[in-house]
Amino acid sequence: MFFKRRWLHLNKFFTCLMLFAGNFVASTALAQGNVALEPSTILDVKPNKCVALNEGRSCFASVNISWRLKAEQSYCLVAVNSVDEADELGCWRQSKVGNINLDLELTRSVDLKLVTLDGKKVLASSVFQVSWLYESSPRKRRWRLF
Repeated sequence: MFFKRRWLHLNKFFTCLMLFAGNFVASTALAQGNVALEPSTILDVKPNKCVALNEGRSCFASVNISWRLKAEQSYCLVAVNSVDEADELGCWRQSKVGNINLDLELTRSVDLKLVTLDGKKVLASSVFQVSWLYESSPRKRRWRLF
């Protein structure tokens, strides 16, 4: 009897622990900006942030983008900026996994999306964030001696 109660308590404990761990992993993926719109689809961008010195200046980064899909299919990797201009970074036919290294020069954050060849379905999405240390000031500073 004692062991049966103990087993039930341990079973409840491990069930709660697994639920907590699953929620933690899901919230961590969302906090990193990686969103899988298809089940078992992963789009990983490393690094996913870049910092420029001043606002409006270009940020330079070497980025490794990798992905894994549940099934083989044809898709493209596109970059969508804040004014909805999309640049196609590459397309692959009948593939489950992929990897691409890019040297980026950006002034704004960009959404990286894995889409079907026809562009109608987004398989996965991730955000590459650009930030800066100093905001640009509207007035120019001039040196004066007196």
